[in-house]
Amino acid sequence: GSKLLILGSGTSVITAYQGGNANFDAAPDRNATLQVGKATLTVKANDASKAYLAAVPSLSYELLGFVNDENASVLATSPTIATVANASSAAGTYPITVTGGSAANYQLSYQNGTLAVGEGAQVIHFVSELNATYGQAALTLEGNATSGLSLGYSSSNPAVAEVNGSKLLILGSGTSVITAYQGGNANFD
Repeated sequence: GSKLLILGSGTSVITAYQGGNANFDAAPDRNATLQVGKATLTVKANDASKAYLAAVPSLSYELLGFVNDENASVLATSPTIATVANASSAAGTYPITVTGGSAANYQLSYQNGTLAVGEGAQVIHFVSELNATYGQAALTLEGNATSGLSLGYSSSNPAVAEVNGSKLLILGSGTSVITAYQGGNANFD
């Protein structure tokens, strides 16, 4: 009829014609050139997060702006998504970038995302019970943290046992709770 349905991007010549009738000769055809631009399809990277030393999670994106009930099946090539971060990247934020991809009727526009790398958890391995006798030589405290960071030690009763670095000096008989601690850093809680 008199409606022009836009089915894709590109150029089309639209011709108007009138063939005449018993009272009129046919009219000369008139042409108009139609330019149909590509629709914008936004490729939006989804934000993600991970802990320090954890694997980079699967990265994903959304496609926003399809027309005529179309979907990703109209893509000639799919966009790619990547980040510069890896498992050992320090705590902080890193860009998630989307690039490439093509579709006959769409111009792709990109919105990058962010990968947040948070501090990783750590665990201290330390004995749960120590035994000593008054007068014996200093004990070596042998704890460690899964982060590899050095431990500190404290004594709840310095009159019985005093901490000196990683040595425990026995100063009297009695009971003392020896605590191993690690305060974390930029990459570890």
